[in-house]
Amino acid sequence: MQTYVQALRQHRDELNSLNVYPVPDGDTGTNLLLTQESVVSAIAGSGDGAGLEELGSIIARASLLAARGNSGVILSQILRGLCEAPPASGSMGPGEFARALGRATEQAYRAVARPAEGTVLSVMRDASRAATEAAQDGRSCAEVAGSALEEARAALARTKDELAELREAGVVDAGGKGIVPSRGHHGGGSLRTGGRDGPRRRTR
Repeated sequence: MQTYVQALRQHRDELNSLNVYPVPDGDTGTNLLLTQESVVSAIAGSGDGAGLEELGSIIARASLLAARGNSGVILSQILRGLCEAPPASGSMGPGEFARALGRATEQAYRAVARPAEGTVLSVMRDASRAATEAAQDGRSCAEVAGSALEEARAALARTKDELAELREAGVVDAGGKGIVPSRGHHGGGSLRTGGRDGPRRRTR
């Protein structure tokens, strides 16, 4: 969680510059960061004795109460889905990881009145599908996570062609980029795929 905050701080301006959909208000990176900072603060205030179930509740509640903008609300629902049913054993296996990602995807979709292709939602959906298929193939938890990440990166790259606004600006979806770890960074953050220098100036 703390590593993700650090990544968001590092890439906040970049994410803000990519924010052209649904409203070009340039605040996706800021909203994700403020939401996640509240989660980290809530975890820090919970002490060392919190169990997995309690910790999951703390994360879900803190992210929901602190959610900023559309991106913050979606992030809060992703965290809720990931944390709402921790494994009784305390260790997450391949199937449990895939199911958690599936719950996170479902919660994210429910948070949006009009889901659209080429957004963080389709990135989550495709990553979840890849995780489920890998788990069904008997892959290890690390392999399942790797499959999900690989597909998330591919889905993120596709967003630039799936939404007219992103295609015109020449960028990937800011919300999707905010949840996909970049290559060489395993704690969450932005993906260096398209739109590295920000959106192109509109011609109309």
